[in-house]
Amino acid sequence: WGPIESLAVAHANARNIADALVPQLTQSIQGVNRMLQEKVFMVEISPAVGIHTGPGAVGVIAVSAATKQ
Repeated sequence: WGPIESLAVAHANARNIADALVPQLTQSIQGVNRMLQEKVFMVEISPAVGIHTGPGAVGVIAVSAATKQ
């Protein structure tokens, strides 16, 4: 994990699993960005994507923070 601007957990009808994943994620990247814990978004996967993954799919989406050069 590098500097992360935002973090989301996406799920396909698996909110309980997604909710359980958030504390694990924030703990694993705690040293990288302490403020991230307050910014984790929860997203339900649309049927267009869900048709390919099926119910119960869970994924993590991380957006890298811009780096100063």
